[in-house]
Amino acid sequence: IFAASISAKAAEIERLLAEDNYGLYAIKLSSLSSMANLIGARAVSETAADLEYAVKHGDISLTKEFTPRLLRDYRAYMPLLSRLRVESHGEESQ
Repeated sequence: IFAASISAKAAEIERLLAEDNYGLYAIKLSSLSSMANLIGARAVSETAADLEYAVKHGDISLTKEFTPRLLRDYRAYMPLLSRLRVESHGEESQ
């Protein structure tokens, strides 16, 4: 589920930030932080948690500055995880 939703979730986070919808943005970052932590994506998890904290404490400039880096790192998992999905599906069919 994590891999399949990366593109849509990243786009949603970008949209929420562009719309200045900081409440929902913080909720999405909290969810991303938890999910990333579950799969061992520590850097994404920690950055998402830091940005969630920043936006909740009114540091919008920091949020806008570092969200692109977070989303770049988050999207970097797409090819890695999609390979794992292909490999695991190949094993199931054998």
